[in-house]
This record gives sequence, C-alpha cells and structure tokens, in this order.
Amino acid sequence: MNFARSTGLLSLGLISFFILWGCHDNDCGPGDACHCQGGDECYFECGDNCHPDCKSLHNCGVVAGNDSSLGCTDMDTCSASCGSHCSLTCLRVQQCSAICGEDCAVSCSNLTDCEARVGNGSHVDCNSLSNCRVWCSGACTVTCQGVNPSACDVTCADGSAPTTCAGGVACGACK
Repeated sequence: MNFARSTGLLSLGLISFFILWGCHDNDCGPGDACHCQGGDECYFECGDNCHPDCKSLHNCGVVAGNDSSLGCTDMDTCSASCGSHCSLTCLRVQQCSAICGEDCAVSCSNLTDCEARVGNGSHVDCNSLSNCRVWCSGACTVTCQGVNPSACDVTCADGSAPTTCAGGVACGACK
C-alpha cells in the first residue's frame, strides 16, 4: 500500500475514531489552555486557538481549527487534526499522528512511529524514533535525526523526490 493511500486511511481512521467513540470535550474552548493527565483517554473537539495538553494517558486526540496546538507526553497514542498554523508535539509516545493545513509544526521525539500529513510551509521534526512518515501537500521541510535513513519516508504531493538539505529533506526548496 503506498504512503498516500495509507495517510488517507489514517485520516479516515481518525475521523471514524472520533465519531464512533465520541469526544470527551473537557470544556476546552478558544484561547484555553486545557490539561488532561492520568487515566485512560482524553479527547478534545474545539475551534480555533485551543491548546490542550495530555500527559501520562493511553490515548489523547484533538480535532481543532486554526492556530491550535496539542502536546502529548508519556502515552501510547496521540493524534491531531487541525487547520493552519497548528503544532503537535509528541514526547515519549508510541504513535503520534497529525493531519494539518499550512504552516504547521510537528515534533516527534523518543517514540516509535510518527506520521504526518502537512500543508504548504510546514515543518516536521523526527528525533530518535523508529519510523517517520510524512506526506507534504506543498512545500515542507522534514528533519530526521536519530532515525535510520530508510525509516524517514517523505512523499511530495507533486510526485517529485524530496530534496536533500542540510539536516533533512524538503518538498520544494531547502530552508
């Protein structure tokens, strides 16, 4: 199965997961910094400018609008689906997944799998993990440090091969 198809399935899976299991909103609204710690799972559904943070859970996820962020530390899975200008930071998580629009920042450190589908102007940083899979729908940069080169899989939407840059690869020009 090619990466674009698996990313599409990831998108469908995230949406289905939230629909089937429901969102435990935890009253995270625009401009709020919301925290969820301990327990089994925590899910947020909020509009623009929301900033949930999850620690020491099995699962955490957010469906958000623009200018939002999600931080996940010490858990099994973390997922985010958001608009433009979003960030996702995963630290010591088994699997981290992101779908976001333009100018997003995804950071994955000390985990097993990082998957991201990002828009134009985005950056993905993979550090000390087993697999980093990124699909760029426009120009983006990807840094893979402490990752086996064959496990840093970057796909450019226009079908071109990623450009090798100092410290990583890019779809489009190096920055």
